[in-house]
Amino acid sequence: MSNFVDTAWLKDSLENEDVIILDARYSPTDADYGFSHYIKGHIPNARHVDISAITDEQSDYGGAKPLPYPDQLAGIFGSLGIHEQSTVVIYDDYIKPESARIWWLLKFIGHEKVFVLNGGFAQWKADGYPIVQEETIVQAKEYIPSPRWEIALKKDDIAGVIEQQSAHLIDARNEKVYAGTLGKSGHIPTAGNYFWRRHLNGNQLKLKDDIQVGIQHYKISDSIVHYCGSGISACFNYLLFDEIGYQNIKLYPGSFTDWSASSD
Repeated sequence: MSNFVDTAWLKDSLENEDVIILDARYSPTDADYGFSHYIKGHIPNARHVDISAITDEQSDYGGAKPLPYPDQLAGIFGSLGIHEQSTVVIYDDYIKPESARIWWLLKFIGHEKVFVLNGGFAQWKADGYPIVQEETIVQAKEYIPSPRWEIALKKDDIAGVIEQQSAHLIDARNEKVYAGTLGKSGHIPTAGNYFWRRHLNGNQLKLKDDIQVGIQHYKISDSIVHYCGSGISACFNYLLFDEIGYQNIKLYPGSFTDWSASSD
């Protein structure tokens, strides 16, 4: 089953109480961007989710945005009215790593029915579907997680992957950052590079066959670990590899900021 739904499907599902819509719009340079755009206009019944707040500085996953543990994530998503049987649809500006990050977090706690809106808010608006400004009233739910610990790796795990050559590491950042030609960064040893925007034509998701051609260097049976700078962009690659049918895929949530940090 696809990880994506289109705007027509979502329009037809607006009255379905089991469908929970999350507005994940976000800017790393503007802390108010997501909520301010939500208030200016959002899809009916959508709940704003602040991606920058879903971190835990006490977590040993490390990095710039440390991954919270499943019980904490369950509390966050439960407060948004989500329970284990909810169908969750996430959107951002068009189709970007923010929605993929929320999708992956839900997958991490074992949620099955979670999707990304193809085309995001821009497509919804272009299709002429309704937009509202009032905040959605949310009734919190209890969420009991079923963690998928195996899809989230830590720094020691990555060191093991490198030593044993047991998986392909894929860096989702742009080519210049990956290569270290901008005066900083570089990449984790042995890692390849696949910039997340290569899955797009402009702001539109490529056709599935074209996405598959772009990543055909990797066999469908390969073990693959995705990372980026802070653990957000890598979720977009994870999402698309999952869409194509790769099953042995994992995320390094701490990503390069964790890898390059001092162990002291």
